[in-house]
Amino acid sequence: HGYANCLAQLRFPNGCVHFCTDRPWNFLEVLRVCRHWNTTAHACPHFWARIATQNHDTIARSLLLSGQLPISIVSGARFQMPTLSVDALILVLSHLHRVRRLEIELGMRDYDYFVRGTRAVFSQLGRCPAPLLSCLRLKMTTLQAQGLVHVETSTWIAKAFPQLRILELTGAIIRSPCTLIVPTLTELRISYCEAPWTSAVDFFRTFSCLTQLQCLAVVHTANPDDFDDAHLTVPDELKLPLPMNHLRHIELEGSFRFVNRVLLSFALPLDSTTMKLVYKH
Repeated sequence: HGYANCLAQLRFPNGCVHFCTDRPWNFLEVLRVCRHWNTTAHACPHFWARIATQNHDTIARSLLLSGQLPISIVSGARFQMPTLSVDALILVLSHLHRVRRLEIELGMRDYDYFVRGTRAVFSQLGRCPAPLLSCLRLKMTTLQAQGLVHVETSTWIAKAFPQLRILELTGAIIRSPCTLIVPTLTELRISYCEAPWTSAVDFFRTFSCLTQLQCLAVVHTANPDDFDDAHLTVPDELKLPLPMNHLRHIELEGSFRFVNRVLLSFALPLDSTTMKLVYKH
């Protein structure tokens, strides 16, 4: 909490420490404080711009009362929020054109829910533009062997995501080229995926355009075999090391040569970068 905006801190000594928490809470509870708070909240579109995912009715009410403001959608245990039904997913994604933040976890229920839920998400992403989208986190996990979801953005109507800053994909087969991997990214997390790069050169060519990255994680993801070649040849147009002047956190998992070659190919900030490295010979 920012102390300057914290009511508990303003009213009581060390109030924020004693009364505040970072745990998620049901912000709709403020509607029950008194009639004045209820009326004020209902008249404020910004209050409803963070879609209340408790149930279908709260979603419909949030979409209506938020007007035309950009909206945020967060759903699933991974994000400590209620999991949406498929019908609720379809309803909320019908407003994709004004979604700024989309964080959804799929797969913690039965396999039928996983299939229908991922179909709903990617069907809407494929046929509707998302010009305001700045944060996309999709965690798609299932115990089924065939659970990896194909992400083939070349067939999507939207060919660009000009506002996208954060991309996190779990449990996906990411086809190349992927229009979600854009130069504006400041955070990229890929786990339990098939990555879009098919060779070490593809990998370096991709990251040569991602110079604004502040956080990078590539884990539980198979990387190109040629990273392990005794001699790795990189075309002259790829000037290594790549300037990664903003990269403050990097997490890599793979063979020793993969991890070593990636680190040697990135020019990291001179002051400090946090690293989490897992490698094997």
